[in-house]
Amino acid sequence: MITTALSLRRARQSLLAGVILGLAAGPAFSATILVPQDFTTIQEAVDAATNGDRIIVGNGVYTGVGNRDIDFLGKQVVVESLNGPGSCIIDCEGLGRAFIFQTGETVDSIVRGIGMRNGMAASGGAVLMMSASPTIVGCVFEDNTALGTTEFVDGKGGAIACFGASSPLIDRCGFFGNRAIASDDNPIGGLLTGIGGAIALGGGTDALITTSTFVGNQAMSPAIVGSGFGGAISTELFASPLSLTVLGSKFKNNSASIAGGAVFLFGSNQVTIEDTAFASNSGQSSGAIAFQTGMDLTVRRSLFLENTAREEITFGVPDVQEQIGGGAIGGGTDSVLLLEDSIFLGNRALAGRGGAVSCVDNTTSLIIRCHFEDNEAALQGGAVTNQEAPSVAPFSSDLLSNPSVMEMVDCMLLGNSSGVMGGAVANLEGSLLTMTTSTFGDGNTAPVGATFVSVGRSSDDTTASVTTLNQMITECTLSIIETGIAVDGGLARTE
Repeated sequence: MITTALSLRRARQSLLAGVILGLAAGPAFSATILVPQDFTTIQEAVDAATNGDRIIVGNGVYTGVGNRDIDFLGKQVVVESLNGPGSCIIDCEGLGRAFIFQTGETVDSIVRGIGMRNGMAASGGAVLMMSASPTIVGCVFEDNTALGTTEFVDGKGGAIACFGASSPLIDRCGFFGNRAIASDDNPIGGLLTGIGGAIALGGGTDALITTSTFVGNQAMSPAIVGSGFGGAISTELFASPLSLTVLGSKFKNNSASIAGGAVFLFGSNQVTIEDTAFASNSGQSSGAIAFQTGMDLTVRRSLFLENTAREEITFGVPDVQEQIGGGAIGGGTDSVLLLEDSIFLGNRALAGRGGAVSCVDNTTSLIIRCHFEDNEAALQGGAVTNQEAPSVAPFSSDLLSNPSVMEMVDCMLLGNSSGVMGGAVANLEGSLLTMTTSTFGDGNTAPVGATFVSVGRSSDDTTASVTTLNQMITECTLSIIETGIAVDGGLARTE
């Protein structure tokens, strides 16, 4: 009877369209299918739908077979709630995902206004995309989990995982308390990685995320030797190139057991983040954003507030994460970083370098019109550190000597502090730094070089000059109460 009623509805709508348009024969008018009135499960409604149809899901909590692992079957249809994600929830009960896109779905395959919770899978706890490009808009993802199934299968994307040539649009969505957890089958070792507490992106992906919120998501490992990357979003490790754009979004209280409390980026990828706020995120290094190994990262008009690089040691090697640091942003290894018109307030590297930003290992960075205030590093560089590769770096292409190159233009630095040297900026180990028309305001403090410190590779290099050794400072302003600049590597200290 349900199928007959739907057929009659289609016929009436098609006839009405023909009359209105004055056409004897024309395309069928898209049908509206109601759940649970027309079909008792969402999958049954999708099965019956044709391209252009709308499936409206009424208020309620939807569980069981037919209401999880819903496959769009390549159809260009809309599945949307009647009254928003708070009133229409798919509860996967830890038995699978909410949706699967695996048949070349396009931007016209849309999920709108659905709540998804308690999803569980190795990849994509709530949604899996395989070479598909759907639109997810106005949805809420809560308490979903990607759990690695063996010591060789990572947990990827607590809420969403995208692989292959996927180009999803994720708009106005909320991600709360989702987790990517490495397998606990082997508690003492193995390839144990939790990647992307909310979203994991594989090679070939071109993802656009707009006006979305990420709160309390985690990437973690229960094992003694294990790792978690990207508390909210992570690219897959060692994957082919991909593209990611994040616009107008918020990241708060996300965490990773290793790097990238909010976002972890790895590989030869192009990533743009604009008009986005990062607050109170934490990782062992790189409290908000970590970038590694050939990354091209651009951040514009964004806020970084009270993010933290924690003090734990990783990989069983002392000082690795400490040297990387980066209370807000950290990383490098043959990468390119552009920071523009952004604000860094109260970020901390609790045991490392670079209270706000740390660039290492042959990174080329340009920082323009950024404001750094009240950031703190336990070691060097209360606000910013620029350095070559740490003595042992897990992703470095050259463990011997890989100086970084940094340029800072029209920046403001005030009230930053470090526990060792370079209260505002530290340029270390022979890396190259240029600062132009920037202002060192009041309150930058450190035992050595309260404002700025630059340390060359060799303390007995008596022939080097300020411009040829490793830095050039021109047209910059120092507060009269600052204690000055310290330069090593054969250069006199002027504190």
